[in-house]
Amino acid sequence: MFHIIMKIGGRSCKIAVNSESCINDVSSTIIAKIGLKAVPHPHPFRVTWINSSALEVKQRCLVPIDFDLYKDNIWYDVVSMDVGHVILGRTWLYDKDVTIYGRSNMCQFEHEGKKIKLLPRELKAEPSKPKPTTVKNTNNISLMTAKAFNQNLEKVAPFVILATKKITKEPTPRSLLKLHQ
Repeated sequence: MFHIIMKIGGRSCKIAVNSESCINDVSSTIIAKIGLKAVPHPHPFRVTWINSSALEVKQRCLVPIDFDLYKDNIWYDVVSMDVGHVILGRTWLYDKDVTIYGRSNMCQFEHEGKKIKLLPRELKAEPSKPKPTTVKNTNNISLMTAKAFNQNLEKVAPFVILATKKITKEPTPRSLLKLHQ
């Protein structure tokens, strides 16, 4: 399977290009969110999954897709699924004569005289703002948690670490040996 992100109705959607799927599927949830209209399927059928459960396919939907240079309207069978928003199956792969390159993790096909290469893309996470490091000042000594220490390791500024251990009784030669190990 090959996973990418594409725009449908201005929304980013998860797409799986799957040569093992015999049909092109779209999630009933995503078409409702985008506001696309499903129509009765001209030839309703059932899809059987690995565990022998079956789904009725009674509707289909014309979905406008947008892969930057490749824009198209494709008929998808509407199913209830949560593995993604769209599955482009063998019918699309065959119609577009798509070649899947496993080693370079790329799909390639020709559309309107142009070579189209699809590379996997993920949704960009919102940039998180770094949390301020909490440092306690006690008698001119700065104390920080292990988490704050790890965050500061990633910064460029140098710092000094002093680790101490409290000893409750007079050290004996044997306990001094343990301290140095």
